[in-house]
Formats: sequence, C-alpha cells, structure tokens
Amino acid sequence: DTLIDEYRRLPRVLAHCTPEQLQQPARFMEVLSRFNRGVTLVQKVWMKNEAFTREEAKAELARWEEFRESVARPLAEAWLEKRYELVLRVMFAAREVYDEARRERGVLNFQDLLMKAAGLLRENPNVREYFSRRFTHVLVDEFQDTDPIQAEMLLLLTAGDTREKDWRKCRPRPGSLFVVGDPKQSIYRFRRADIVIYNEVKRIICGEGSGEELRLSVNFRSVGDIVDWVNGVFEPHGEDEESTWGAMLRFPPRGSDESPGYVPLDRGRAGGSAGDLSGVHALVVPEEYSNKPMVVSYETDRIARTIRYMVDSGMRVPRTEREAGAGKPPAAGYDDFMILTRKLENLAEHSRRLRRYGIPHTVTGGSAMNRVVELKLLHACLRAVARPDDPVALVAALRSEVFGVSDAALYDFKVAGGRFSYRAPVPPGLESEDADAIGDAFAALQRYSGWLKRHPPVAAIERILEDSGLMALAAAGPGGDVEAGSLAKALEVLRGAREGVWTTAGMVERLGELVEMEESYDGISCRPGERPAVRVMNLHKAKGLEAPVVFLADPFGESDHDALLHVDRSGGKVLGYMAIDKRPEGGWGSTPLARPAGWEAMAQKEKRFTRAEELRLRYVAATRAGAAMMITEKVKGNRYNPWKYFEPYIPEGREMTDPGGQEPPPVSLSPVSSGEVRRACEAISGRLRAVEVPTYDVRAAKEYALTLRGDTPVALRKTTAETPGAPEDDGEHGALWGTVIHVLLQVAMGNPEADLEEVARAALVENGLDVRLAGEAARTASTVVESEVWSRALRSRRWFAEVPFEVPLEEDTRVPTVLRGSIDLAFEEEDGWVLVDYKTDMVDSAGTARLAEKYAPQVRLYAEAWERCTGETVKETALYFVRSGELVTGGFRTHKERRESDPTIHEDGLSW
Repeated sequence: DTLIDEYRRLPRVLAHCTPEQLQQPARFMEVLSRFNRGVTLVQKVWMKNEAFTREEAKAELARWEEFRESVARPLAEAWLEKRYELVLRVMFAAREVYDEARRERGVLNFQDLLMKAAGLLRENPNVREYFSRRFTHVLVDEFQDTDPIQAEMLLLLTAGDTREKDWRKCRPRPGSLFVVGDPKQSIYRFRRADIVIYNEVKRIICGEGSGEELRLSVNFRSVGDIVDWVNGVFEPHGEDEESTWGAMLRFPPRGSDESPGYVPLDRGRAGGSAGDLSGVHALVVPEEYSNKPMVVSYETDRIARTIRYMVDSGMRVPRTEREAGAGKPPAAGYDDFMILTRKLENLAEHSRRLRRYGIPHTVTGGSAMNRVVELKLLHACLRAVARPDDPVALVAALRSEVFGVSDAALYDFKVAGGRFSYRAPVPPGLESEDADAIGDAFAALQRYSGWLKRHPPVAAIERILEDSGLMALAAAGPGGDVEAGSLAKALEVLRGAREGVWTTAGMVERLGELVEMEESYDGISCRPGERPAVRVMNLHKAKGLEAPVVFLADPFGESDHDALLHVDRSGGKVLGYMAIDKRPEGGWGSTPLARPAGWEAMAQKEKRFTRAEELRLRYVAATRAGAAMMITEKVKGNRYNPWKYFEPYIPEGREMTDPGGQEPPPVSLSPVSSGEVRRACEAISGRLRAVEVPTYDVRAAKEYALTLRGDTPVALRKTTAETPGAPEDDGEHGALWGTVIHVLLQVAMGNPEADLEEVARAALVENGLDVRLAGEAARTASTVVESEVWSRALRSRRWFAEVPFEVPLEEDTRVPTVLRGSIDLAFEEEDGWVLVDYKTDMVDSAGTARLAEKYAPQVRLYAEAWERCTGETVKETALYFVRSGELVTGGFRTHKERRESDPTIHEDGLSW
C-alpha cells in the first residue's frame, strides 16, 4: 500500500521546511511534487483493527487522486514549462561556447560540413548553376536514410530554378534526380533520417513535379519460404494492428505520417541449388536458464557450437544461380553466417564464444577492442610507471600477468623491509627466485619510465608493448589474430588522441578510458586481406547486408521508454522540443526538470513514430536471410525479447537441435629452425636500414639563397653536401624579433583596423620576448603600413601576405630536394607582380648596400619561384630594412630588366 507510505513520509518532508522556505517556489514545488504520484491502495491494510471501513479507504484514495489531478499535476506541468525557457537559455549559451571554440581552432564537425554545404548552395545561385552543369544526373540509393540537410542539398542541386532558396518549393529538372529507397527500412530517426522527409521528397518529385513512382516488390535475395514467411508476419490482417501494450504488430494497409503502407513481397529467386539449411527455426533457451547472465552464456555458446557443427559436417546452403556459377561450394562456410542482436551489449560475449571454438569472425558496433585482456594489462603496467609513488598501482602491476609475482612473494618482500617503489632496491633476505622476479620487474619499470621520458608517449608505449611480451601473449591465444589486431588498433586510437593529450599521465588516462569502455571500438584482425568469417553486429549496422543463414540472437533489449525528443516537421519551419530530466550519477531513473508547453501531446505523437520504427527494425531483421533464419526465444519470460513478435509465426516442429559438444580444429604447429630465425632477423634489419635512407630532402629557401653570392649566376641546386649555412639574422632584438614584426604586418594587411600593440603583446609572449617591447614593435610595423609600397599593395588588383611556397631543387642532388619558403608581401599591378621582403637587421645607410647584396639572391629566388608556381610574371622585387620609426629601402629592382640583361637566366628554370 503506497498511499500509506506517502502519508507517513509527507510529515517528515514538511518538518524540514520552514514557512519562509515554503514561500520559495522551488522548495514549494519540491514538496508539492510528492502529491503528483500514482499510488496504490490495499483495502485490508486500512481495514485492519477496524481503523477504516472499505468505503473510507476508497474515499481517501479518491481524495488523493482528485487533489493530484486538480492541483498537483497542473501546477507541476506549469512549473516544468516555466523552467523550460531558462534551461534552453543555458543550453543556447553552451552551444555558443562550442561554436566559438570551433571558430577559434578553425575546425568543423560533420554537421558543420553538411550545414555549410547546404548554405553554400542555398545562398549562391552561381554555385548551384556550376554544380548543376557538373552533375547533370543525381542517383541516390538507400534514400530512406537521407536526413533533412542532405535532402535539401539534393533538391537544391537538381532544381530547375537556381534562385529558389526554399528546398520544399524546388522542382527537379526532368531526368535530373533518381532516388531508390524502401520506407519499410527507415530505421535511423535517431540521426534525423525521418520517414517524414522521405514522404516529403516523394511528394515533391511525384506529387507536384514531373516525376514518376515505380514500385519494386520482387525479392531476389531469399528463398520462397522466407518470402512467404515475411509476408505472413507483416501484411495487414484487417484487424487491430497494435498489441495490448501499444507495439505495432503489422504495417497498415495505407501509409500514414508514421508508417508506410505495406507492399507484399514477390518471389524473385529462381534456379540455383537446394540445401540442408532453409526456412525459419527457433533456438529455444531451456527454462532452467533463468537469469540474464545464464541466458547469454547458454545462447552464445549454443550459436557458436551450431556454426562449428554446420561447417565441420559440411551442411549444404542453398545457392543462387550467380553463386553457383561463380564456383561457390554448396558446403557452408563461415562467411555464410550472420549473428544479429538488437543492442550492442552482448556482442563481445558472442565474439568470446566464437573465439573459443576457433571460428573466424568480425564484430561491428561492439567493444571487442576494449575487452582485450592484454589492453588492461598494458594499462596496469603503464599506470604503475606513470605513478611511481603509488604503491597500489605498483602492486597491481606486479601481481598481474605482466610480471606474475605471487602474493606470498609480495608479503615476504614487505616483511623483509622492501618498499613498494620500483625505484627502491630489493632488500636482502628474500628467496632468490622471488628476489629475481621482483628485481626484474623493477628494472623493467625503470626502463619503461626512461623510454616514456625520452620518446613520444605512443612510440614509448609501442616499445613497452613489445618488450613486455603482451603483443605475443595476445596473438598466442584462441582468436589471437583479433586480439593482437585490436591491441594494435588501440595504439592507433592513442596516436589519434595525441593532439589533445601531451603528457604520459594524460595518455595513461586515455588508455584507462578505453579499458573502462567510455568509448567503444570494434576489434580488428591483424591478418592481411579478407578471409571467410562470421559477421556479428547489432541490427542498425546490418541494413543493406545479407547472409544465407542469419541468427536473430540476444533475447533482450526490448524497451518502452518515455519520449525525450520530438521534432515537428509539419510546418514550413522545423521545430524541436526536448524533455529535460535530472538523472542521478551512476543510478537509475530520472526526475523531470523541464518540459515545453503541450509536451504530453508531443510525447504521444513521438511514441507513435517510435513504435512504427520498431516495427521497421523487425522488418529489416526478418529480411536479411537468404535461406535460413534462427530466432532465439525463451521457454518463458520473453517480455524483453525483441524477437517475441515472431514467435507465433515460427512453424511447428522447427526447433533447432542442439549439436552437442564441439571442439575447435587442432592447431597445426610449424617447426622453425635457427637458420630461418637468423635469416628473418637479417631481413628485418635490411628493411630497417632501407627505411633509414632518406628518399627526399627539404631545405629552407632563405638558407639556400644566402649560400649564394649575389653577383654570381648559379643554378638553383645544391653545389656540395658541405655547403655551409648562412648565419642567422641577429636583428634588432634577435631573430625572434623579425618573427614578431612579420606577424604584425600579416595582421595589418588582413585587418587595417587591428590594434597592433595588442597583437604585439601576444606575439612577444608567444616568442618568449619581453612584452614591454610591444609599443616599439607596433611602431616598427606602422612604419611599413604607412609606406608607399604598402599603399601600392592596397591599391593593387589583389595582394597576399606571408605566402608559403615549395619548389623542387633540380640538378646535382643526391635525392629529390624541395626548397620551402614564405614571401612577405606579393601584390599584382597591371603589368605584373611585385614581391617585397622585409628584414629587421640592424642597418645604417652605409650598410644598406652590403646587406642588399647579401639578400639579393633570396629575393631573386622568390621571384623565380613565384613565376614557376603561378605561371605569371614578376615585374619587380624589393628589399626593405625595418626598424623603429624608419624604413630603409634595399633597392627596387625591375625583375624584367634584370632577366633581359642576364644571359644566364633560362625561361623554364630557377637559375641566373
């Protein structure tokens, strides 16, 4: 009787509230929410000791319900609606922070790519015209998986009127758009691929446009028994198409907003060969397997044993004419089987069982990589290295399979005065075997610590993985190709995380997240090439795939949750609404926090969409099999079994027979001689030596140019390997000063209104210079900005600042060599380009000529590089020496005149 419980609890709740606190809306609503609950009444408890009559008990329940409906519920709904706007404001602010973070970093996510591409087409008729000419015919397969932004792009690309911005008003040019899709397989509503979009585009093409609809109903994949079975399960029966708990059982005769009308399948598979595996069968879990772990253990083992038996016994699979003509043998192979589950939870257990029986397989959508035991051992080892003062982490590593130190040895170590730090010595008095084991472990951890200090984290971890033997251990067990491949994949995941993880501790923490499955990854085989394998995946990954024999496995995952999101596409503007709940950390259940107005009606509408999509998911599952389908059911307790809807349609007497115990095939061992080992090691060494030989070289253009004499014609090439490099510019405040000035000039060219002194402060800090130089740096840059050459650049056709370039250095090079540099300023005038280079060397009028001669080869090289890269003429080059308050010219030189006066310049080469 929960009504009595509530009456007992309410006085205690109120005892904690003062009258002043109850004047606060939040506290008041917290108390009132206690009344907005459904309660139950047990009359005999109220009537015990004649405390209440039956009528009085029923009246008290009616009072509660009346107060709940007339007071508590309306107030609670109003309170949740009041909160909704505030919560959305917080979320919008968070979105702005995320948007700004992407703008600052210059990155886009996948949704940005879609939105910006659609915006480019929508707002720019000339862009649409270009792409319309380039892509005259657009074919879209699996169109039911198209989301609204993708649909908008398709209609914009093919629209006859390139000025129409509303994609719903676009009408495709005749023959420009061809889409193929099955609305009965629309199962990606969670990622916005809504059946409403499918219907909308269909209306635009066929209802208001000049398009036609062609229905395809022939199934060429499945044998006749499967086709007939699917029709029997999903065809409307002229009765209520919903179960008592609201699930859609069959497709409606006519389509609706939530569900397409059913189109019966016709048999299309003809010819081919017969086989032993055909039709729909039940895999029954016996009643004694009563809880979920027992059921999962039994079912995964049973499926693995069944596949092992079917392959080993040579059972035949019906083949299509194409398969038979391609030489596909009638005997079942591993690639003839697919295991589908509704959820991801137990995919790893299927993988473990298949490995146990030596069955090659691939898992998609699971967490096989995260569950590799050796990955956990690697994390334990690295955690001990990264936390040298943590004795718990050290003991965990010592006790693990990495070092295998026994508890007794650790106890003796402590009694003997040992300290649990791998930097500490091993105390005397231990048995030699224990002392050696602990000493070797400490030495290894010290070695690993050194590697992590000297090498990049991932490179060090890779070396530790090899030294510890964990990779070999992973490869040695059943299914070792997947275990070892997954371990290698984990390294690649860590390598991909380097950008945001800079320390060893951070990398160890990232590895711990993989072990704890905060992000899940599929396993992968380390064997090269494809091999026949059983495919294991959840249902959302299987659409578009097929297999002769399909297991609909894992009798768990059916759920009926309240709606949390609703998208309304009925009007001209798409509107989204959310139910926002407070969920306990690591716990179950939730407390409503905020709701939009009218949420109950939206939630009911969303529930209809969800139930219709659940039906489509079952349809996808039922149509994957080409010859045989095995459906798991329990003798009792199928409430959460997503396949329970198929149970009434499984033919009598089609229960799968348990094949009994199976054994994996024996592993054949290949003897390896010492000579073969030696030759393999020599081959490895040879390959290592080969990759150490450089295949190309890169030189700084400035460095190379300054090795040349300004008045000497030379080819753009290395002269000798021993050519000394030119000394670095000292500049007014050192070489980094020049970097700061170049940054300011680049900013000033792009944004004339920029506060150069503020920019200088940031640039000085970044380059390790005194921030007090900001004023001088800004004045120095302003000297250039106020110069005539700067004005010329701004008046020019187009200009560029800090232009990077790369050109090949030809002739007399041991390996292909690239010259790489950056041109400070380039601008185009009517008769050609002008290139400007700024220097910050200390210079007086007497030294200008000397420095100009020194840097002349550099600007000549830049000019030749520009012409070679762009194919356009450089008419002038200029050198400027910049210092605070003064701009000293190093001389303009007409590039064309120099070319004509110098007979050593070639038209096609970078030489003088």
